[in-house]
Amino acid sequence: MFGMIAVFAEFEKSIIHERTVAGLKAARARGRKGGRPMTDKKELDKVIKLH
Repeated sequence: MFGMIAVFAEFEKSIIHERTVAGLKAARARGRKGGRPMTDKKELDKVIKLH
């Protein structure tokens, strides 16, 4: 029984991975980039000074 549950869980994980990769490719095709936006130099200097 646990073996069958593990097989289904692994299958679901692979499906989620495929959908995630497809979504990222589609976003890149639309010109979107992932990740955190870069901060400008002035703002970074201000944060360092305040720290």
